[in-house]
Amino acid sequence: MDLTKQQRCAVQTKGRPLFIQAGAGTGKTFTLTKRIGYGLQERSGPAIRGIENLLTITFTNKAAGELLGRVRAELRERGLDDAALKVD
Repeated sequence: MDLTKQQRCAVQTKGRPLFIQAGAGTGKTFTLTKRIGYGLQERSGPAIRGIENLLTITFTNKAAGELLGRVRAELRERGLDDAALKVD
């Protein structure tokens, strides 16, 4: 799945906190996982200096579980296996 213009902007925004709010099924979790993966890669700066420096908040335990699984998969896909092991 490709990123929309707005999603790409959210993924590549650096140097400040980001609040993503949208309705169900609009790609919030997808965008967050891409943002985390991008932020940890060298090509981003890296924008995130380590997975332990990241805070992501969801509204339900179910959403948190889904996000954790997707972030781990995204990081492994990008070759960031060490970071994937630290996702908790």
